[in-house]
Amino acid sequence: MPVNPDLGTVPPVKSAVPLEQMRGEDALDDKLLQEMADKAITYVRSFEWCLDIHETYFGDGFGGIFALFLFRVSIRGTETPEWIWVFVGDLPSCYLEVAGYPSPRKALLRYIEGVEDWIATHEDERASRDDLPPIDVPRGAEILEILAGRIETLRTLVLPHMKDE
Repeated sequence: MPVNPDLGTVPPVKSAVPLEQMRGEDALDDKLLQEMADKAITYVRSFEWCLDIHETYFGDGFGGIFALFLFRVSIRGTETPEWIWVFVGDLPSCYLEVAGYPSPRKALLRYIEGVEDWIATHEDERASRDDLPPIDVPRGAEILEILAGRIETLRTLVLPHMKDE
C-alpha cells in the first residue's frame, strides 16, 4: 500500500463503496444514509487522535436505523493512515479497527458483543476496561434497558442482512 495518504488505496473490504456511490433503497433512504455519513465524519473528526480522513466508504446499513462506514484516517502518533469502521445510527456511535473484522457483518457482530459486554460491566469498572467499545451513554438503568433493546434489534433484525465476505 502507498505510504502517501493522498494517493489512496484499495479498501480492505471488497463490498465497500465510495460514499459518492452510496445508494439506498429509495430517495429517502439515500438522504438518511447521507445524513448518517455526515454524522460519522463529524464523529471521527471530534477525536484529537484524528488528524485527517483520507478516504470514506459505505460498508452497509439501513437509513435512519444503522449504518457502517469504512474510513482511512491519519491517527496521531502513527506514520501511515489506518482503516477504521465507524458505526452510527439510533444507538451510540463507535469506531473499531478493521483488522480482524473484514466484513460489515463481522464488524457489526463485534459492535453488538462489545456493547453487550459494556452493558454487563458495572459502570465503575468501564473506564478501566480497554476491551470495551468507546461509547458514550448517559447513566441510568432505563437508558441501559433501552440500549439493550436496540442491541437485540440489531442482532435479530439487522445482522442477518449485513454483507459478509
